[in-house]
Amino acid sequence: MAYVWVFALGTHDARATPVAALVTVWGARLTFNFARRGGYAPAGEDYRWGFIRSRVQGWAFAVIAAGTPLLWTAAGAVLLTLLFLGSTAFTEWISKSRHPEFEDYQHTTSMLVPWRPRRDAR
Repeated sequence: MAYVWVFALGTHDARATPVAALVTVWGARLTFNFARRGGYAPAGEDYRWGFIRSRVQGWAFAVIAAGTPLLWTAAGAVLLTLLFLGSTAFTEWISKSRHPEFEDYQHTTSMLVPWRPRRDAR
């Protein structure tokens, strides 16, 4: 939530403050529901872990059945990730060729991870 407020207070856009307020309310709602379901209890556990454990057990069964941790079904996820990275790099290349000032933007902004803006332009 604090990340949203950094940008809301640092911009002069009238829409930023209401959006930051909505994010704060939504985060409070999620925190309340997590606490209500015992997430902050001393021996508490996130209620979604049961589902995740069942999925991991399914993967472990597939590894044992196949006899190798290298499952061909994982290739789809790897290929989709490579497709995403390649298309993002291609889009940035197109933007740089059409807009010369885009290179300055690239020096201050991460391509994939929404980090805080870098102050050093070069």
